Amino acid sequence: MSKDDRQSISKRRIKFFTLEDSDSSAYWVKKKRNGYCLYGAEIGQIGEASSTILQAFNSDGMQYGSSPLVKIQTNVPLDELFEIISSLAFGPALHNASSFIINDAEIDVHSLRSVLIWHQQWRKNSTGTT
Repeated sequence: MSKDDRQSISKRRIKFFTLEDSDSSAYWVKKKRNGYCLYGAEIGQIGEASSTILQAFNSDGMQYGSSPLVKIQTNVPLDELFEIISSLAFGPALHNASSFIINDAEIDVHSLRSVLIWHQQWRKNSTGTT
């Protein structure tokens, strides 16, 4: 997705999420009329439309990010980003990557894991769930 595409989508407040890794794999979620659809660079649409970006990434049981560097470009709220990255689909990325570049800001995987753990604890405490 080009920078111009992301800017025009952002202006219309439509959420987007792209994922690239250093193994040249690329995936993106795009809003369609019937929901969010996941696409792969070489395979096209993966699975059916989902009601959220998180569901789109988890809809087919695939796992993403098996390389040392994972790049994410998105305009989703931070809370939603943390949910997506904490999902089972991103387990390999959190295990295999040494760093992430999220919206052009680099963060090492250990720091990202710490932030995700903090976020999960905060959510648990703020909602009163166990």
